[in-house]
Amino acid sequence: MLIQPLESLTVKTPEGVRTLEPGRTYNLPALQAQKLLAKAPGKVRAVTPFVVGDWVEFLSPLFGMCTGRVLNLELEAVRITEHSVVKEAVTIPVAWVTRTLEGV
Repeated sequence: MLIQPLESLTVKTPEGVRTLEPGRTYNLPALQAQKLLAKAPGKVRAVTPFVVGDWVEFLSPLFGMCTGRVLNLELEAVRITEHSVVKEAVTIPVAWVTRTLEGV
């Protein structure tokens, strides 16, 4: 399940303690995400999942806010085509995706 913290959060996971940065998207197991949403209302939100063909907005550390169309999904990465800045296909971490764009 995709979630996005609205402020910095420290969470315990089976792998250990993890800090979630605000504005980044994280793909957590559904049960863990649901527990986090219940324990931290107003501090984290569920992110609408995206599928191949969707237009998404993402925050690149190099180019800032960008857009592109989802070409394919991997475990922790997304292949984007029609990148708004470089104009070619790139692979980005799922965590960079901030939202799915409607009506594009």
